[in-house]
Amino acid sequence: MIVYGKDRKLQVRSEVWGGKGDTYQRDMLSEELGERPAHYKLMTEIEYPPGSELGYHQHVGTSEIYYIIEGDAIYNDNGTEVALHAGDTAICPDGSWHAIKNVSDKPMRFLATIINT
Repeated sequence: MIVYGKDRKLQVRSEVWGGKGDTYQRDMLSEELGERPAHYKLMTEIEYPPGSELGYHQHVGTSEIYYIIEGDAIYNDNGTEVALHAGDTAICPDGSWHAIKNVSDKPMRFLATIINT
């Protein structure tokens, strides 16, 4: 299966999980795009403008992995805040809580993969 860049539609979502600002998302693997590996729920490229954030939420039945492509973020890992930068990876296992916020004056981009557990 090939997913071409031209087929990855931009989705704009606001205040995701109670966070602030807009989220710009282009899926690479999702239910909407069709066939995908059995355990994958979603693989997407996400961009947060300065000051935007994803609200604190729990994963139940899924795990999520973030890979920071560009920018600086504060990542909340089960109540502990840590700085993330380009090249860093964060993992939220099934049952854990997390959130992420762009703390720079430039857009922050990352890949997010959600796997059914």
